[in-house]
Amino acid sequence: MKGRGEDVTVTLRCNNACSFCPRPRLANVRVPPRALARVLREVRKGGETVVLSGGEATLLPGFFAIVARCRELGFTRIGLVSNGRRASRPDFAARLLSAGLRDIMVSVYSHLPAVHDGMTGVPGSCRETWRGLANLLLLARRGGGACPIRVNLLVTAANHASLLGTLRRLARLGVPDVLVMDVLSEDERVLPPYAAIRRVWTALGRAQGLSGMRVRLRGYPPCLFEGKGASRGSRPGSWLTHEPMELDTTLGSDPDALARYLGDAAKLFTKEALPCRRCRLSRRCRGVQKSYLRRYGGKGLG
Repeated sequence: MKGRGEDVTVTLRCNNACSFCPRPRLANVRVPPRALARVLREVRKGGETVVLSGGEATLLPGFFAIVARCRELGFTRIGLVSNGRRASRPDFAARLLSAGLRDIMVSVYSHLPAVHDGMTGVPGSCRETWRGLANLLLLARRGGGACPIRVNLLVTAANHASLLGTLRRLARLGVPDVLVMDVLSEDERVLPPYAAIRRVWTALGRAQGLSGMRVRLRGYPPCLFEGKGASRGSRPGSWLTHEPMELDTTLGSDPDALARYLGDAAKLFTKEALPCRRCRLSRRCRGVQKSYLRRYGGKGLG
């Protein structure tokens, strides 16, 4: 979403059980309605865009009331981040699009059920997410595109091998925009090798597009794409870009817990690795995750 505004965590309840979820320390934080209402009013003072996230925001019994409240407050662009499973029911997908949302981002992990379900910890979640995504895309087209349907794809050690195939499947489905994100984790077993990300970048660059789908890679060190080791065979254009990591969300009930969460996330990075010390791109880079260095050393960097 352009001018994406504030990301507001409306709940931490979720119908998936992702082992790599970056918010385990916040899992028991309750978001009371009064706190959420106050946060929304404060966010509105800063702009007209808000993104509702979780957990899984659509699980809230009062979710549509929250969207309506956002409209009453004068938000002109209301976004949603969702795993899309509830939208596998056409009636629920239709209700989402008629609620006044102006951007929906669906979290997809793989086109392979064994990989996707293995990551979410819920058998059948892959089928429901892809069905929900297809329903939303179909209804959005019928509605004239007032609410873009996009995809968020977090890459881990479990799904990096299927990344290119998943992107091709999304392109065939007609997804206009995919955000491919690096995973943040202290557990080095969760992290994929950067060499694999670079290979996907190179393959996409050489393909010169996936049926008009825009692909954005977020959170990876820029040396993967601009360093000496970057492939000269790839020629990314406006449809294929990379951008820095963003650590910003607003938790409705416990600002101290949120501050600790964001502070801990920032501490995951270091610029003390040998490739980073000599890197000309370090000024616009957070560095490398310490857990990555423990597992892979400097492989794939520079």
